[in-house]
Amino acid sequence: MNFINGGYYFSQGRKPPAWTNTALLPKVMWSVSHDVSYVFPDVWAFSTATDAAKRKNKEFIDRLGLSANEFFEMGKFFDALYFKKLCGFPYMIYDIPTARLIYQRYLFRLENLKLLGLGLPNTYFDEFVNETIFPSQYLESSLRYKVLKMDPPALDGNFLGFDILGYDGSFVPFTAQGFETAFSQKLGIHLNIHGLIDSFDDAARALEYVKAHNPEEGVWFFWQVMEYTLITSSRRSD
Repeated sequence: MNFINGGYYFSQGRKPPAWTNTALLPKVMWSVSHDVSYVFPDVWAFSTATDAAKRKNKEFIDRLGLSANEFFEMGKFFDALYFKKLCGFPYMIYDIPTARLIYQRYLFRLENLKLLGLGLPNTYFDEFVNETIFPSQYLESSLRYKVLKMDPPALDGNFLGFDILGYDGSFVPFTAQGFETAFSQKLGIHLNIHGLIDSFDDAARALEYVKAHNPEEGVWFFWQVMEYTLITSSRRSD
């Protein structure tokens, strides 16, 4: 099975939200959904960010350990990445070298951080393109734009499993409506140590179940999730 690159995302692990069935989930989860994990970059990383967005994410921003000047420079840095089409607004990074550069400059102080990559099964390409034709998806920074390029995911990642995700400009997790319980009780599909599904066929069955049971607004697909190393041979020291 071939997959189409759906971008790369920094995810900081968190305990599963209280509204999930925590008995079926790992103690810490890493996801591309803000409902489950802290996902970077976010809107406040760009120079156009509002004060309200910065206040809302102050806890995470403080963890970066950046001075006011460094934070200002980070905004200009992300603006430049956006205009060079190396970073989508606001959540997506387009390639691994850019992601590692971001980590070395701004994220190296963060704990429990993973670099995740998404891959859409190529058999869903036409369906995904047809279902994501709405105004926000015409942006060249969108997930749709990235999928339309039909690039393969980077090869040097570690497979974590398959995730069932809705998309409406950001990602909605299957746990948002308690589908982890239905997967276990109705389908006999049990999540792995990452809170993901091991089998391609099981992921396809889980997706069909979600679509048939009125999921939250958005387009729903399942994605291969890969983890990539944060650094190469050299690492910036604190």
